[in-house]
Amino acid sequence: MIAFVSGGVRSGKSEAAEQLVLRWGKRDSQKASAAYIATAQRTDSEMKQRIQIHQDRRGDAWITYELSAASDLGRVLRRIVPESPVLLDCVTIWASRMLFEENREPDSICAYWTDCLRDCRDRRLAAVIVSNDLNEGMPMRDEWTQVYMRLLERLHRLTVEEADIAVQTIVGIPLVWKGEHR
Repeated sequence: MIAFVSGGVRSGKSEAAEQLVLRWGKRDSQKASAAYIATAQRTDSEMKQRIQIHQDRRGDAWITYELSAASDLGRVLRRIVPESPVLLDCVTIWASRMLFEENREPDSICAYWTDCLRDCRDRRLAAVIVSNDLNEGMPMRDEWTQVYMRLLERLHRLTVEEADIAVQTIVGIPLVWKGEHR
């Protein structure tokens, strides 16, 4: 089962995604611990504070995997026990790291992402994937911003195509666009 949860900055998407992972985990008879794949790095005081808020809200019930490199995602996914609930937060940061830190081409990033989605499906992970809605305003004129935005659009479409559920959060309210959200 794969779910995609998107929303604007501070829209409540991470909290909605966490709740979905916990509900899926409770349905699982083997009661595997929920895994959290963190894509962000502690780059400045604001990011450190945001990470701490997320960690405090989740508590100790989650197994956290922090990506030292964005390209570690596939390796980390393979470490998670099959059929386990997992939350990836978030595609936006992961994609920026692949593009700007690892200097990957957008086509290469999309191929890698497709492989990761396929791995989630093949291993029957209850995967909830979070991303930011960034393309609802005026388009930026900067070339690299445009490359990044087009990449995110492609990644979002690939994810929604594969997802059983697609949810957008607006002011803390989850709106289901695809599948059933219970």
